[in-house]
This record gives sequence, C-alpha cells and structure tokens, in this order.
Amino acid sequence: MATVQSPLTRVPSSGRRPSVLIVEDERETREALKALLEPHFDTLEAEDGQDAIRRMREDAPDLVLADLVMPRMGGLELLRRMENEHPSGGAALIFLSGAEDEATIVRCLEAGAADFVVKPANGRELIARLQRALRQQRERLELETLAQTDSLTGLANFRALSTRLASEFARAARYGTSLAMLMIDLDFLKTVNDRYGHEAGNRVIVHLAAKLRETLREVDFAARYGGDEFVVLLPHQTSAEAAILGERLRGRLGSLVLAAGEAPFPLSISVGVAAHYRDSPKQTPQELLEAADAALYESKRNGRNHVTVFERDLGPRPTELTERH
Repeated sequence: MATVQSPLTRVPSSGRRPSVLIVEDERETREALKALLEPHFDTLEAEDGQDAIRRMREDAPDLVLADLVMPRMGGLELLRRMENEHPSGGAALIFLSGAEDEATIVRCLEAGAADFVVKPANGRELIARLQRALRQQRERLELETLAQTDSLTGLANFRALSTRLASEFARAARYGTSLAMLMIDLDFLKTVNDRYGHEAGNRVIVHLAAKLRETLREVDFAARYGGDEFVVLLPHQTSAEAAILGERLRGRLGSLVLAAGEAPFPLSISVGVAAHYRDSPKQTPQELLEAADAALYESKRNGRNHVTVFERDLGPRPTELTERH
C-alpha cells in the first residue's frame, strides 16, 4: 500500500539534482540561462506566468527563476498564485529582471520573493544565489515539517491536521465531493501503561501508526490527534467506504508482546466515522470533527472494539460490517 502523505510539500532532497523552472518570454534569454544553469541544475522552461503555473503543477520544480515583466501573467502575479496554491511551502522564486530601482526590488522581496537579481547577471553570482535560495528553502521546509510532525509516530500532528482538514473541507465544499473522516481511539491503552509501562504504551501507538501507513491510500491523510487518538481524512470517500476501511484496520491490528515472558497482548480500537456530502453537507470542519467524535463515543459506549457510523443527520449508528483482513 502507499505511504501516508507528509503534512507539507516535499522537501528537496540533497541526494538528487535540484530543478529550476526558467520563466522568461524572450527565447534567446531562456536558452542562455538554460546553458548556464544545466551543469548545476535540471532545467525546465516556461514562456510566461500562465505557462509556469502549468509546468509547476506537472513537474514541481525546486526553484523558479522568473522575469518580472511578461505577457499574460507577470512575475508578481505568478508569485501571488504560487503563494495561494502552496501556502505551506513549495518552490522558491527568484526574480531576474532589468529593473534596478530600489522600490521595485523592495516590493518584490516584500511580496515573498527569495531573491532579486538585476540583469545582466553575472553567471557565478546567479548560480550562487540560486544555490543559497535552495539551501534556505530546504532548511525552512525541514523545520516546518518537524513542527507539523508527531515525534513518536512520524505522522502529522494536531497543528498539521487543523490545516489539512480546513483545506480538504474547503475543496470538498467547492467541488461538491465527499470527504470522510475516521476518528480512532486505542482501547485499553491505560491498562497497557499501568501494567507494562509507558514505553510499552508507546510501542502500541507506533504499531497503530504503522498499520495506518500500510492501509491508507496516497491521497489519504493521517494524524495523531491526541495521546491515543488518531484522525484520518479520506477525500472522495463515503461513510460506508470509510467504515470498511475502519473494519479492515481493526482486523489488522493484531497483538504485541509487551514484556519478556508475557503472552501477546490483544490490541483493539474504537472507530467513529463521519462524512461530508454535497446533498447533506456539514457546515464547518469542526462539525465534521464533532460528528466523528460522537460516533467514536458510541463505539466506546457499546463496549469498544467497534466501528460506528454517524449517518448524516440521524446520529451515530453501529456498523454491521464484518470484513476482516
């Protein structure tokens, strides 16, 4: 199965050649820049801002080197679009322009550009500035990833969940698609902690996180919501489909040997399922979260080790699914 997505846009890896998208409406200038940069970077080309947006969606470059004044979409509008599409991180943009006035340079930097290089640029200086921007981008994204990652499980943390839930909910509402949610609680973790110690309890939490990674699709998103609670977002899934996933995960959890000489400890989870639909929508992300939490409460109230579906406006209903894997 695919791994769970990271909370953030991918961090450029130092183990591969970084890529630069050259955005320039003059063909000769593009070719000259390409020849200069190719010994150091993989290069992509775009004629203007609109073409650049398309190339970025297809190829996800690490850096964008853009002219300021171009037909159809200029550099500042391109920068604004990049910020809107990747508010948590993405390619760094460096302007390469004939403009020399201080006001223009300051305006571009204040808008979020990583750097501003005045034409005609010295080749060695331009390469050095691009490499510096790449290092800064790596460092910033690595720090942001750490800030949004649960240190024990490697999944997203509550902060990242809040951002992703708002984004997925807005997308589902805009395009009229469904968005399902699982809220998962480890049963009897306190018993594990009391009997075997918190290190054993942490092993159980990590085990559940690993099972999530094995079970979820590439587009799904899993986060550690609290001590022993997890939330999973399932774009384009119904509550019935999410319940099947919850049952599959419940069946795969198995057991763990938590202490030498002890029998394997049986593990179980309680799961609450809720979904946003076009014809019966939730009004806010918080409403969706509360519906999943209400369904989870019903699973616990019914003896734990259950999957309960919050069926639209009818309230939580125990699922009758029996699938095991």
